[in-house]
Amino acid sequence: MNELAFYTDLLGLPQVALTGVTVTKTTIEIACTLTDTRTLCPSCGVVCTVVNDRTTRRVRDLNISERAVYLMVSVRQFRCPTCGSCPTERLPFADANKSYTHRQARYVFAFYRKQPYSEVGAIVGMHAKTVERLVLDQCRQAEQLPQRYVGLRRLSIDEQSHRKGKKHFICLLTNLDTGTLVDILPYRKKRNLSRLFPTAWSSFFASR
Repeated sequence: MNELAFYTDLLGLPQVALTGVTVTKTTIEIACTLTDTRTLCPSCGVVCTVVNDRTTRRVRDLNISERAVYLMVSVRQFRCPTCGSCPTERLPFADANKSYTHRQARYVFAFYRKQPYSEVGAIVGMHAKTVERLVLDQCRQAEQLPQRYVGLRRLSIDEQSHRKGKKHFICLLTNLDTGTLVDILPYRKKRNLSRLFPTAWSSFFASR
C-alpha cells in the first residue's frame, strides 16, 4: 500500500481523492480534491460542469499521532450556463465557511462538556473564540432550533449578563404564548438580530 492509499483509508472521507501529503513534526497537510465533477446552481438548479476558478480551502481534521491534520482541499467555482451565477462546490464533510470538519466539531464539543472554551482551545490547538462558535453551532443542531420558530407569533427579547463586570451579554428569545425558551444568542445588537428574522422582522427592528 502506497502513502496516498494509506491516508485515503485512514481518513475515510466521502468523494475525496488525495493528491499529496506533507508531514512535519507538528502537522500533517493532506492535499485533496473532490471527485464529483459537477455541482447544482443554487439559483436555478441547473447542473454546472464548467469550472470558472479554483481556490484552496484549509480545513482542520482530527489529529493523527499528536500532529494537527489539515485538509488542503482544491475547491472549484463553476459558472452556470443558464443564469450566469458562479456557485462554489460544497464539501460533504464540512459546513460552508467553517475551518473544521464535522467530526472535528463533534470531538471538540465532547471536550467542552467538561472544560471551558480556553482550555479546550489549548488542548485541540484552536482559538477559544473558534471553539465558542463551534459549540454554539453544535448546540443548535442538537436542539433542532429551527423547529422552535415554527408557529411563533409573539416573541420576547431580553438580555442577560453572563460575566459580571465584563459587559458580556447574551440575548434570550422566549415564546410569549407558551412561555418556553426559543433560543439563546451570543449577541444583542439589533443589526445582528435583524439578520436572524425575515424581512418583516427586519423592518420592525429598523423602526426602533
